[in-house]
Formats: sequence, C-alpha cells, structure tokens
Amino acid sequence: MNKNEVNTAFEILLEEIEEVFNIISKEGEETFKAQDFDKARSLIEYGERLKYFREKVKALQKEWQTIFSERIPAKVRKRRVKGKLKRGLRTPEEKFVIPILESLIELGEKRK
Repeated sequence: MNKNEVNTAFEILLEEIEEVFNIISKEGEETFKAQDFDKARSLIEYGERLKYFREKVKALQKEWQTIFSERIPAKVRKRRVKGKLKRGLRTPEEKFVIPILESLIELGEKRK
C-alpha cells in the first residue's frame, strides 16, 4: 500500500464517520421532535464521542502525512484497481453503524 492509498483509506474512514454523524443528527432531530430527551442526551453523548474519535483519526492522518509517508520505499507493492467491487462484496454502510457506536461507548467508558 503506498502513501496515497493510506491517505485514501483515511479519507474513506472519515467519510464513514461523517455518515454516522448524519445518522445521529437525523435521529436526534426525531427524538427532539418526539420530546424524548433521555434518548436525545444519549445521542449527544454519542456525538461527542464520535467527534473525539474523528479528531483522533484526523491526527493520525496528519501524522501519517508528515512522518511515515516519507519512509515508504519507492517500490511498494501496489494494489491492482479493477474498478468497482462486485455486488455484495462491499459491506453496506448501515452495517458499520452499530459497531462504531459500540466502540464509541467503550471508548467513552475508558476515558472516565
């Protein structure tokens, strides 16, 4: 994997995190309309944890760009890009939501 592919991987991860933010925002909007303030508080906590996680990912991306990308040998085995994945091979985005939220809860518990 060359440095551009690592940066692409970081960008994909950040896009997925943004998608989770969008889901949480929509759900939060619905809970406020329904006046379910306990659930709204919970979603705010998830959002704060996700924000913290996103900043950590951005910091790692910056670290990669400034430190490690210079040390990659010129002859690195490159992945062959053959276009889009066949239907069913890419994990649907909604499958990432629960594991990410569970990780955020776990990270929040470790921070306390």
